[in-house]
Amino acid sequence: VFVLSVLNGKKNGKFLDIGSCWPKMINNTYLLESKFNWSGVLIELDENLANECKMGRKSKVICGDATQVDYNQIFDELGEIDYMSLDIDGTPTLDVLKKLPLKKHKIKVITFEHDTYRVGGFVRSESRKIFDDLGYVRICSDVANENNIYEDWYVHPTVLENRNLDVLKNNNRNWNDILFQD
Repeated sequence: VFVLSVLNGKKNGKFLDIGSCWPKMINNTYLLESKFNWSGVLIELDENLANECKMGRKSKVICGDATQVDYNQIFDELGEIDYMSLDIDGTPTLDVLKKLPLKKHKIKVITFEHDTYRVGGFVRSESRKIFDDLGYVRICSDVANENNIYEDWYVHPTVLENRNLDVLKNNNRNWNDILFQD
């Protein structure tokens, strides 16, 4: 819903879902693919979950360690990427972030799971330095689920042109409170 809000309900977009987990339930890209005709690449380490994604999704699925994937090839295949979900557990998230060719390729919207509630603040502080250096704007900091701080939400400045995203800016709130404000 955040991605669709930022991108004005875009149809036929492209995504990269790193750490896709289940094909539909609690998945950051299923709605985009199933209702808005998006396509992309899902990366999942767990072979059983990757096989479920292959059976339940239309997009390409890579079963493998996200720290060992050739991201240059994936970015070249996808072309312009509208949304990336980086949602793997713990410190490997930072390793993957450092491997992404983000100096060459700009992504419009990124949700980045830093899992501060589980692993402390190191991944969060390091990832924020990287995103800041790349020019991304953090719209929502320390997004929580049931008050467990786990994620930051970013947009590339090109998305900010002619758009007012102030209504979405939040810090340290549960995701559903951010997206479904009164």
